[in-house]
Amino acid sequence: MEQLIQLKKRLTEKGYIEILKNKWILEHRLIMEMYIGRELKPEEKVHHIDFDKKNNKIENLMLFKNQKEHQKFHRQIKQFGHTQPRRTELKILKENMKKEREKNLVEVK
Repeated sequence: MEQLIQLKKRLTEKGYIEILKNKWILEHRLIMEMYIGRELKPEEKVHHIDFDKKNNKIENLMLFKNQKEHQKFHRQIKQFGHTQPRRTELKILKENMKKEREKNLVEVK
């Protein structure tokens, strides 16, 4: 019979969930790493689509290549709100994440 492993979790001062895995790691970054099949680069940023820092479902996460791209996205949200440019950007980012995941799954032997 499989035994469930209880992971230690805690909230950071900024409201993110951290998991103890040899060291404390932000849960949303770990989930993204598992999804795309590789470790995240330090400059890569994971964004919560619904702005809920505790909602770490992969459907709610987006990967940006750096802080500059992440900030650009936030500026677009402020400028356009939740309109078509944001949905288009989300679609492109999700497609890029899927391609990254497929690339890494193919490379693993």
